[in-house]
Amino acid sequence: TELHLEHNDLVKVNLAHFPRLISLHSLCLRRNKVTIVVNTLDWIWQLEKLDLSGNEIEYIEPHVFESVPHLKSLQLDSNRLTYIDSRILDSWKSLTSISLSANTWDCGRNVCALASWLSSFKGRYDSNLLCATPEYAQGEDVLDAVYAFHLCEDTVDPTSVNTLSPMINNSDQMFGY
Repeated sequence: TELHLEHNDLVKVNLAHFPRLISLHSLCLRRNKVTIVVNTLDWIWQLEKLDLSGNEIEYIEPHVFESVPHLKSLQLDSNRLTYIDSRILDSWKSLTSISLSANTWDCGRNVCALASWLSSFKGRYDSNLLCATPEYAQGEDVLDAVYAFHLCEDTVDPTSVNTLSPMINNSDQMFGY
């Protein structure tokens, strides 16, 4: 069963509003004005496809996707997401397809969890995830920026890339020389 609620000017999605729709397998909420996604009820349902694309989502509660453990397809493209909490990523175990492009990704330290998840994801995802901030990474592909600027390495400042010496002596780095 599918439920289409697109173009309804919804501003908040609470998955707790759908528990009686036990045979619902596809929920389309695209092109509303949703800014936040929550779940105020602890329950499990059989949803396999969720389309939240084309909204204004800035925040998703970390435990929202725990209620949909069978979710296979998720569209979150064309929103205002800057990062995805690692608890959300941990709950995306059954996904086989995800769309995350056209968001305002912050390619600072918060992008590390998403980059790690994408690197190990075996399903399909759009490859057009671009950094919106910080300035030195604007327009770069998220995964390319993580590797090029060493964003997820503890000892490197991404704004001070040493172009003179391609080899780093790890013992010097360890002692701060």
